[in-house]
Amino acid sequence: MALIHLSENTRRDRLISAERYYRDLSEYEAQEQRLTRERNAWQRKALVSSGKPVDIAAEWARPDITLAEKRAYVERAFTAIVVLPVGRGRRVPLRERLVPLYAEEE
Repeated sequence: MALIHLSENTRRDRLISAERYYRDLSEYEAQEQRLTRERNAWQRKALVSSGKPVDIAAEWARPDITLAEKRAYVERAFTAIVVLPVGRGRRVPLRERLVPLYAEEE
């Protein structure tokens, strides 16, 4: 985030051209996302090693969580999720037809 703001200030002060600013912006944003993912992974590992449980609901609601991270949580928590059939002429909500098979602790 700081690198992007520094670049914005540099652009505003006309120390670099608009073309170079916009060309470098995507690189800076990708770098920022990578660093954020690394920081979050390190924080989760630190929590796990300290023995404190990870609050999955809070992690899931994070605005910067990626689909890959959500999939990793689901893969660790469940072996499978069974979707039961509805049956004839009945309207059963999907939520009531899901049967989770939890993964065993390692």
